Amino acid sequence: MGNTFLTLGPIQSIGIGLLGIALTIGTLTLILRQGTVQGIEASDGTKFSSEEARSAYEAMLKNLKPLYEEDESRMEKGLQFQRGFLGFLKKSGFNDLKTLLIYKDDIKRLVELFEKE
Repeated sequence: MGNTFLTLGPIQSIGIGLLGIALTIGTLTLILRQGTVQGIEASDGTKFSSEEARSAYEAMLKNLKPLYEEDESRMEKGLQFQRGFLGFLKKSGFNDLKTLLIYKDDIKRLVELFEKE
């Protein structure tokens, strides 16, 4: 079984070697091409293939940026969220159904921020 390769002729051995090299080059080309995304870069470094996609992302980023201001009480007031909502959203989460239902209107407002253009 180990002698099978030795029974191949010199042309066949060269052909198998060239095929292996060609497949390796093709695979590396595909891998490297996928790693370098050419496109338009947003302000936070995210890359997009079109200006339209970048503009939509930038608008969403602008709408959501106030969620990460330092002064949480000012942020909640400015975005019209109930007091404590952002704490649950960013830190502890909604651990029970009752808490989730208390903040259902705030969750709707958050969804509106994502959809707003």
